[in-house]
Amino acid sequence: MFPPGLSIAGGKGAASNRIFVVDVKPEGAADKDGRIKQADEILEVNEVTIRGLTHYEASSILKNTPPLVQMVLGRYCLTIIVCSSPFPHPPKCC
Repeated sequence: MFPPGLSIAGGKGAASNRIFVVDVKPEGAADKDGRIKQADEILEVNEVTIRGLTHYEASSILKNTPPLVQMVLGRYCLTIIVCSSPFPHPPKCC
């Protein structure tokens, strides 16, 4: 776990060159904030690009964050809709 209260996976050389949130620690800073979710991709931490870094490099950046941290995240979702008539309003993703 890191100061933001996250566990991560991935990184350069792994199956994916991207860093993902694996777990949000209950009562940690990320959990209290409520915006970071499991499976979010971490793109930036305090204006430092994370994509393409090794797991170790990304871990080091996260371990050394100040109390106030700015993160840019990516969230992917898949919505499958099966219906016999059109919806009046399209469903929202995430």
